[in-house]
Amino acid sequence: MSYVVDTISNRIVMIISFVLLLVLLILGWKIVDWIWFRPKKLEKLLRRQGFTGNSYRILHGDLKESAAMRKEAMSKPMNFSNHIAPRVIPSVYHTIQIYGKHFIPNISFSSFSSSSNKI
Repeated sequence: MSYVVDTISNRIVMIISFVLLLVLLILGWKIVDWIWFRPKKLEKLLRRQGFTGNSYRILHGDLKESAAMRKEAMSKPMNFSNHIAPRVIPSVYHTIQIYGKHFIPNISFSSFSSSSNKI
């Protein structure tokens, strides 16, 4: 009798383990899709439409470069003129100078993934 109970309990443990493993794999795939595949797909679609810009980078995007440009811009004295874009938004100004007015702002994976659901 105990052999039958042990066999049934082993099967139940195996089934529960399999279901948990399957749930973890599905959850892992959804996270990878959200962080990597959707942003890359959106980037590819935008590039086909003529948008340019830096390539997608996970988690931080262009934030490090943007912070460095802002720090550098704030450290310099401001000229007396109405041309304040290089001082106020140096990263956007720099990107527009390089890529033109139609560019892909690479902020982080959350910006791409939230807008990728609209396509």
